[in-house]
Amino acid sequence: MKRIDFNEGWTFHRGAGTALEHTLGVQDAPETVTLPHDAMIRMPRDPDAPSGNASGYYPCRTVHYTKEFVIDDCSGMTFLEFEGVYMNASVLLNGEKVGGWVYGYTNFYVDLTGKLKIGQENTITVIADNSMQPNSRWYSGCGIYRNVWMVKTGKVKRSDRARLIRDGIVVFTGNINALKRFKDDVKEVGTNFECGISLTSCNDIKVGDIIETFEEIEVKTTL
Repeated sequence: MKRIDFNEGWTFHRGAGTALEHTLGVQDAPETVTLPHDAMIRMPRDPDAPSGNASGYYPCRTVHYTKEFVIDDCSGMTFLEFEGVYMNASVLLNGEKVGGWVYGYTNFYVDLTGKLKIGQENTITVIADNSMQPNSRWYSGCGIYRNVWMVKTGKVKRSDRARLIRDGIVVFTGNINALKRFKDDVKEVGTNFECGISLTSCNDIKVGDIIETFEEIEVKTTL
């Protein structure tokens, strides 16, 4: 599995990007941003903001982000992990909705497998609707306020760590207990090959769950 930083090259827009907004000219000029990005703190304060002092008197509205990218290899599965979007997120790929997440404080995944245009430009659009106020007892921010990752499947190794993902939420992180091809124990399994897998201290794997494996690498830091 490859986990690729997807934070650079985004364009931020105020508004949802609807045809009506374009017609009325209510959208501000777009800005090039690098995630994480808080859209709310960049808005002028308003003494009549619905959330009052809980939001620091910052108004809340709908915003959206776009990113163009080209992908040359799409073997295996490809999906995006959003660590946090506040809130009521909708994700579109080339104009078609491919996922979303209502809650603003947890991560979620969007499966792009079989939907990407290979060797051509693709456009991801993320809409965050924070207009229904008040919705928080403290300053929440707005927009894609945490990292985004592109995750591409590859070999699964017996020595990998694993996450169990259910309904877009990581419910378990631990070690791989066994990795099998048919009835044989194996050290690794390649892309697009079926395998059996069990996780140490986890007996709650259900139909529809996603098991994401990853390799932990220790990086020496210097001060």
